[in-house]
Amino acid sequence: PGLGGNALGRIHFYPGFFYEDDEALDGFEIHHYEARAELLGTLNSRSLAAVGVGWERFSQTETFLDSESQNLRLHQANIYLRLLRDTYDRFHFPREGSHSRLVSKLTFDGSLKTFGDGGQTLPLENLNYFVRAQMNKLFPLGRRFALHWYNDAGAVSLSEDNLLSLFYLGRNIPNQWSQVNFVGLDYMQQPASSYVITGLKFRMEPARDYFASLMVNYGYFDVAPFEFTQPGSETFVQADSGHLFGAGIELG
Repeated sequence: PGLGGNALGRIHFYPGFFYEDDEALDGFEIHHYEARAELLGTLNSRSLAAVGVGWERFSQTETFLDSESQNLRLHQANIYLRLLRDTYDRFHFPREGSHSRLVSKLTFDGSLKTFGDGGQTLPLENLNYFVRAQMNKLFPLGRRFALHWYNDAGAVSLSEDNLLSLFYLGRNIPNQWSQVNFVGLDYMQQPASSYVITGLKFRMEPARDYFASLMVNYGYFDVAPFEFTQPGSETFVQADSGHLFGAGIELG
């Protein structure tokens, strides 16, 4: 058993562009800043529990339009709990074991600032929850083959003017809680307020420390109705749901 502390900070930059006939018509930039401090404890070498406080800032900037009506900044603070159990025999390409993770976060304070005509600063007073659970299990199939079963589920609450508090399904950046890996989608392709994913990865090792995997996964996502107000525009409600199927090959 042991106790410890941890602090970290991250900055991520997401550029986006809209094209028509190979011509860039519009674009945007999103910056994500994150800082966390936590107290953690371990019962043994395989299990960890941590509680912490965090601060996040999102900023969105239109890159081609002269108007600043779509520019915004979102600040939010949170408290969180995370639990981890890892019995993998090694970090990359484990041969046996399991990996389970639970993250629960509560956003309790924040503000949204918009720019341009009608720009304003709005307090975000509603409590927003975030829960994500993952379970992975590896089944050895001899010396050079293994079957990896993975499951992932999550849900967030949506309140007015908090559009950025969503999950994003697709290719992901490691250690980003809101980004969920789904084989067959592009990076952050599908937003979701709740989702369930299950998948299988059949892995072989044709030569020592060289791996090839065939992956298939299924998912269901839902985007709950929410309200979002831009300066100078009406509030609108958007909702979506659907089933996802994907397959891919991984080499390493």
